[in-house]
Amino acid sequence: MPQISLSDADVLISKLLTERIPLHAHFTSPSGAEARISGFIDSKNTDGSVVVSTSGPPIVADKGYVRFWITGAETSIWYGEKRELPDNIKPLADKFGESALVFIISEFNERALLFFTI
Repeated sequence: MPQISLSDADVLISKLLTERIPLHAHFTSPSGAEARISGFIDSKNTDGSVVVSTSGPPIVADKGYVRFWITGAETSIWYGEKRELPDNIKPLADKFGESALVFIISEFNERALLFFTI
């Protein structure tokens, strides 16, 4: 699974947003916190965060959303098709999409994954 630049990820997130492509987001942190939501990219923000909501834009906050940061000095971004994914991620891709965009936020030991099919 190849690593990609933030600018390449931004282009892909913009495509997911503007074309309203359904996706599944999965976020994990070392504290054991985990969030999963199926929906759409709701927004990408100037603070470096992305919001995924069940409603898509405009956000309907009481219907569910997750927000995570994709920028930072210790963030690595990976993109791949299902066949390229590591074995620990493949089962999620089997359920939620042909492609995955993975954000590893090393600074906080967090991981955000977006699964989708274009």
